[in-house]
Amino acid sequence: MESPTALNAVQEEYLIAALLFEKRNFRVPIAALAKHFGIHFCFARAAVNGLVKIGLLELSPHSGARLTVEGGVRARDIERRRTAIVEALSETLDLDMKTAEEAARNMRRALSRSDVNRIMCSRLRLRQSTLMDSVEPNSERRTIVSFPSSV
Repeated sequence: MESPTALNAVQEEYLIAALLFEKRNFRVPIAALAKHFGIHFCFARAAVNGLVKIGLLELSPHSGARLTVEGGVRARDIERRRTAIVEALSETLDLDMKTAEEAARNMRRALSRSDVNRIMCSRLRLRQSTLMDSVEPNSERRTIVSFPSSV
């Protein structure tokens, strides 16, 4: 099985932007990407062409770019990692969302997929223990979700 091409931070941001457009059932016009990122059209086009070359976007000359199946998988994975980090930072460090999102953008590439999965599991354990603590003392306690202790 061939490993996926490593993406740089800019390419990841383009995939996330394309995912946002796709969630609204739109193709991404290159001009809209340029405006979104505050850059010249030529730079946005070069970035899109790079993602087309590695098979993560497909480009139609008149209607813009859209994610390929692989591009969609990669974009959703990037967004999932970002969301997990933002939520963990805002809940555990009590950061406002803007600060948490900025920190997550910087941390997202530094954390491995298994690191992010551990963050998500620890957050679920915390929610489970909070839920269990909120159960009345005389009521029956049931485990809602169980996690392996080796995670």
